[in-house]
Amino acid sequence: MESTIKCPGCERNIVPYIYHYRPALGSYRYRKVRRECRFCGTVLHESGGQLTPVGWIAAFLAVNLLAIVIGAFQTFSGGTSWAMPLLMGGFGTYVVYRVIRYLLSKK
Repeated sequence: MESTIKCPGCERNIVPYIYHYRPALGSYRYRKVRRECRFCGTVLHESGGQLTPVGWIAAFLAVNLLAIVIGAFQTFSGGTSWAMPLLMGGFGTYVVYRVIRYLLSKK
């Protein structure tokens, strides 16, 4: 079994460098793993970085809070009634729920 691969960037036979790092908003996302060429820095493979359960909850709350704030602003500026923020929050909840179901069904 050969442990080297050919780099598409510099055409050398290399053993990739494995680099672990935590993306932005670290506690809300899983760690990323990146495999790079040691000579030219070409990224060969990258995985990880998905939202953690705490990240999903924070996204859910942010979508609903934003919908309620926008709805309240419209209400106080004379645009709509108080039912609109609740409907927008419910729609945001539904969208986040469907995205979570889709991502979990892919695995």
